[in-house]
Amino acid sequence: MGISIRGSRWLTACLFLLVFPWTEESAQAGEALRIMVSLPPQKEVVERIAGPDAEITVLLPPGKSPETYSPAPSQIRQLAEADVYFSIGVPFEKMLLHNVSETHPNLVVADLSRGIARRWLEERHDHGEAGESVQDDPHAGGEPDPHVWLAPLLLAHMGEQAAVTLFARDPNRSPDYQRAAVAFRQEMEDLDAELKAMLAPFSGRTVFVYHPAFGYFTDAYGLKQEAIEQGGSSPTPRQMARLIASARADDVRVIFVQPEFDQKKAGLIAEAIEGRVVSLNPLEEQVTENLRRIGVSIQEALQ
Repeated sequence: MGISIRGSRWLTACLFLLVFPWTEESAQAGEALRIMVSLPPQKEVVERIAGPDAEITVLLPPGKSPETYSPAPSQIRQLAEADVYFSIGVPFEKMLLHNVSETHPNLVVADLSRGIARRWLEERHDHGEAGESVQDDPHAGGEPDPHVWLAPLLLAHMGEQAAVTLFARDPNRSPDYQRAAVAFRQEMEDLDAELKAMLAPFSGRTVFVYHPAFGYFTDAYGLKQEAIEQGGSSPTPRQMARLIASARADDVRVIFVQPEFDQKKAGLIAEAIEGRVVSLNPLEEQVTENLRRIGVSIQEALQ
């Protein structure tokens, strides 16, 4: 009988532990781990694995965008006191990780998105004298989509990645971490099944958003994401006209906007299609409940 996917994950984790460089700095029994994460959604995932006693600090402040935020010097100094830093692949980490590797060489750094196949952020290009906007190869000029926390099964994978890292940092509690990761995966599989049932009637429909943050969610449930802002730029007048025509063709009535972005262009499209703007926040700390809320909002928008 073959090894199940879940069993294979834990076999991989155990093999990883055999070669992970345990040091004298491994946590002592009963000592609370000091953990830093990049984004609020990571906090719930890591807390579910590490337990309520872990001290978890989020780098990104409320209302800030991970695309444009730059960590403060005080936050970089705070990393010196942490046991583990969990990254996730958002833009502001690039310089931070470079600085950390030089100033805090003993800090355990682990990417929670390790092993996740990235989708690509599409970019919109104008072509032709008529001003038609067409979608080229989505890989051309695009970047890997960092919003990996917006799908339940990817969250489950992130929980397992957290468990593998915490096994090595705190081997005294390895059975606790394994049990927590298994329980978290089961919960995420249940949530995934719930969302599939909820959104199955709308397979193939288009969800209009301002910023392309929901691609992993729409991919998971047979939907299409159409973003107003792409490549960090607002649409040109010609692109706006095409977006409005596309929204009308797809019978779109709701434009989803994240709180940290300007709602003006979304409002113009909503007005043109006699629709409305609805706020969705992909950076909510309570990420599992937020995924359910996103599903309900999309269901209501498409009905």
